[in-house]
Amino acid sequence: ATGDIETALIHLERAIKTQRNDAKIMAELADVYAMAGESRLSKALFREAFFFDPSAVKIEYLESELILKIIENIQELGYSVDNIAEWIPVYAEIWGVFNVKRALSVAEYNRISAAARQLEIELRESPQHSTNLVPRLLNRYFWMVDHLKASGDEAGLHSVLLKIKILDQSIYASYIV
Repeated sequence: ATGDIETALIHLERAIKTQRNDAKIMAELADVYAMAGESRLSKALFREAFFFDPSAVKIEYLESELILKIIENIQELGYSVDNIAEWIPVYAEIWGVFNVKRALSVAEYNRISAAARQLEIELRESPQHSTNLVPRLLNRYFWMVDHLKASGDEAGLHSVLLKIKILDQSIYASYIV
């Protein structure tokens, strides 16, 4: 099986070089790294994959114990099977699983902030789509919080935390603990 893991790593590393923001490939690579015992790299890649596009990640094919446990716990909370992938990054953040993080550039932060504003507009205009929009927006907010903490922007941090609280009080209560 070690040879299979090494072969998979070679092919997936090659694939991710040509398709850098492909959430499906990134999640598969993270899954293989988890099987290879590379926990930190696996967590970082899963975090990125579920940020880029949770719905593109084929969670039914993932074998990482870490992700399987998160999925099981989210199911126990009563979320629909249809949008569990959207909630994985939210609960992985709250439960401290996606704890391997990288610094964002100012340009990346600005893109995430703009994407969050767009999701806020979509949520206001189409509340019937909240089952997918809310977890995506929360995920953007969490990335913003990490950047604002690292840069020492207390006012910005307070503003984003308030947005989380308004969006979902139970998530907020779990997040700030």
